[in-house]
Amino acid sequence: MGKNKFTLIELLVVIAIIAILASMLLPALNKARGKAHQTTCLNTVAEIGRGFLLYANDNEEMVFTHTVDNVIWTVRMDQLGYVGQRLWLCPVMSTNHATAGLRTCNTLGVYRATLSSGNPTLYSIKKEVWGNFLVPPKGSDVTYSLKRMRRPSEIFLAADTIRDETGTALGVGCGAYVYEPRAYVESSAASMNHSAMANIGYFDGHASSFNPNSLREQGFTRVILNGFKINL
Repeated sequence: MGKNKFTLIELLVVIAIIAILASMLLPALNKARGKAHQTTCLNTVAEIGRGFLLYANDNEEMVFTHTVDNVIWTVRMDQLGYVGQRLWLCPVMSTNHATAGLRTCNTLGVYRATLSSGNPTLYSIKKEVWGNFLVPPKGSDVTYSLKRMRRPSEIFLAADTIRDETGTALGVGCGAYVYEPRAYVESSAASMNHSAMANIGYFDGHASSFNPNSLREQGFTRVILNGFKINL
């Protein structure tokens, strides 16, 4: 009794069916992968926040969010053991910064209340509600007093950031180590890295994801979406 064999037409039909099934499954797989990246990043943003709170607990309820003694926060917090290098990046970020020698700057960002690109800072608008927690800067060192924060659950800490398509020298697709909700700085801003969602952590230790409308409600007017600056 002879063995059954596929004809060429039957084989092509099978291949076509597999291709169709794959094309149907691919969007779902991409969505699942994107959701996994978002969740990982959300946890990372929250961990960065916890690292800063531990630092504050050991330093009279004070934190720095730019540099301390002219050492950038990523380096200093890594040196002290509060925020290791594994927490510097969102999973969807470009890693071009590694070859550009900018790894310590092209990371997830922390809120720096003094940044401005011509607009009043959100801190200057919210100070009466949030509390006067900004310690007068010394050089490039920017320090906050947690004791002066009235509403830490509303005050930003770590967040998704990215450099836009004009930031080639700094690394397109790389993050930025600082941000301000109403400013573009060094071709960067808070960013919608996860299917038009951004992850943000707060000074009470929690972290949440936001779409453009909810970011606007938080006071953000400058963000980056799909590699380009967007004014909310």
